[in-house]
Amino acid sequence: MRRLITIGRRAALLALGGLSLAGQSGCGGAAPKGPTRPQGYALIVGVNHYPSEAIPDLKGAVHDAQNMAALLVDRYGFPKDHVKVITDAEATRAGILTAFRRHLVEQATPGAEVVFHFSGHGGQVFDRSGDEPDRWDETLVPYDARRRGDAAGDILDDELQGLVQAIVARGAHPTVILDSCHSGTAVRAAPGVRGLPPAGPQQPPPPSGVEAASMDLPEGYTLISAAGSAERAHEIIDSQGRSHGGLTWFLTQALRQSPDLTWRGAVARAASGLMVHFPDQRPRLEGVGLDDLPFAPLTDGLSRAHTFIVRHTPDAEGGYTVDGGHLHGLTPGTLLSLRDLEGPLEETQDEGHLLLTEVGLATSAGRLTGRKAPPPCGEICRAVELSRPLTALPLPVHLDGDGPAAQQIAAAVKPWSQIQLTEGEAPATVKVAGGDLTVQLPARGGAVTVSSAVEAVKALLRWARWHHLMQIPDGGELPVEIALSPAITAEAVPPGTRVDLVVENQSSRRVWLSVLSLSDDGAISLVYPAPGAEEYIDARRRWAKAIRLALPPRRQESTDVLKVIATNSPLELAALEQPPELSPPGTRGQPNLQGWLVWGATRGGPITLAAADWASVTLPLTVRAESPPLPSMVRPAEAPVAPVPR
Repeated sequence: MRRLITIGRRAALLALGGLSLAGQSGCGGAAPKGPTRPQGYALIVGVNHYPSEAIPDLKGAVHDAQNMAALLVDRYGFPKDHVKVITDAEATRAGILTAFRRHLVEQATPGAEVVFHFSGHGGQVFDRSGDEPDRWDETLVPYDARRRGDAAGDILDDELQGLVQAIVARGAHPTVILDSCHSGTAVRAAPGVRGLPPAGPQQPPPPSGVEAASMDLPEGYTLISAAGSAERAHEIIDSQGRSHGGLTWFLTQALRQSPDLTWRGAVARAASGLMVHFPDQRPRLEGVGLDDLPFAPLTDGLSRAHTFIVRHTPDAEGGYTVDGGHLHGLTPGTLLSLRDLEGPLEETQDEGHLLLTEVGLATSAGRLTGRKAPPPCGEICRAVELSRPLTALPLPVHLDGDGPAAQQIAAAVKPWSQIQLTEGEAPATVKVAGGDLTVQLPARGGAVTVSSAVEAVKALLRWARWHHLMQIPDGGELPVEIALSPAITAEAVPPGTRVDLVVENQSSRRVWLSVLSLSDDGAISLVYPAPGAEEYIDARRRWAKAIRLALPPRRQESTDVLKVIATNSPLELAALEQPPELSPPGTRGQPNLQGWLVWGATRGGPITLAAADWASVTLPLTVRAESPPLPSMVRPAEAPVAPVPR
């Protein structure tokens, strides 16, 4: 499914077309401390019975619909007449799409919480638009589907994406919860497994081209899905013998029992319950507000900051695992503060410290320090960083000036391993002239006047992260080719230029793709995939996405550096994002230097990855208002995007 995104937190410099909505997801929440949204609307769909002989019936989808509707009314204050439930014979393709438009899209108002929950079968059909990395469109299977053949009557992810986009365009916040299967396995699902075999050619032919790059997709949604695109969603039987979807059952339990869970905390708790019964099913969470309370207004406070999830796993090194690794800047010796899953982060207490002993690409292991018993937060905790070893990639800074003010700068910089004072030329300079302090940053024309040494350090720490990521080396031994097509050889291109980002997976295994954009105004954006999502490229396949280049407002020229990283396991890099340095600084309460260490500073040392597990390419892109167009901008429509020969 496509994913609704903008590029970072600024005006879009890049637009990647055809992104998928069926990736990672998860859920959490409870009786919100903040205000609920009385103008909120919900459409709840449950399908147990399917007339088509090709589709096995389910037992728990209608119970899911009843359970979710009751949760929204009883726990979150949705008015009963705002929660529309349709099940079985009502839940036809036309019935679902019509109810979605009339009950959700047409009644969405700015700031409203809009919820769509679907429980039933999920399927896959051959992707004819060429916008899916795995070559299959995910679908929702309504009551009247597949009576006239494979995939007839399914609701495509493309259709759902358009409806969700319409809600975001009205200023509302859509939450989409899908308790269905997105399996790519070619086995017919028995009752109790919510997935159907792919419909279409088992070896799909290559698409004739890539989707047009004109799709500018907004931020503003939250997605919870029961399983990844290659996993199956299961049903579970409660103590009274009633069936439920595993995701809906454990998620609603978590939301009812714990009034202060955030989305991230609730999906972690639901995932733990699912893993006991179905180790092959992992719920996914993506979008915005992952550290906010569910179904409540999004915040800009500390609760929006990235946190790591820590699990007590006795068989791991040190007994604890963390969902972050080298590409989040974590290194051996990093010290984390453990917090309870519930409540706004700024209101939770430190419940112990975890010292990282082993750090991998995207996961780490550690041990408790200062206590022998498990921390009060239990088997699953949140964690924020307290300290780290010295960084190996500091930002070189030249101090230009002398006297007491220069001495204050030198003293303020000294504790920060991310900043290194040096003689001669450097990417950043602090100029001291009398009582005036100016920080010359790597930004194009980026001179910032500051009032104190502390403010100078704040500005430098933000650019230290940018500098650190710029040092991600090109190379690696994973057999993947990454390039732009057509190649850009000109110094700059005009706004509106369109090219393809092409990735050719020459290996015998799947690879996952991450694209970071480092802009010349200090912005760091996760271009692809959406936060929390997983998108893979199958072995021996070529993948392409269209990129359109644009200028931010009031700029005549801008440069973005794309860091394209292919790995043999999925990554989650949303924690690396930051807004531009030259815009008004974002604040979380009243920031101090310790706060900037935890939330705004570069985390740790160099990226040290096993060479066989990754490949990386740096692609600089400069847009200039008066540049001539590329001679090769027009690409043959018939150019194939084909599988690599085995």
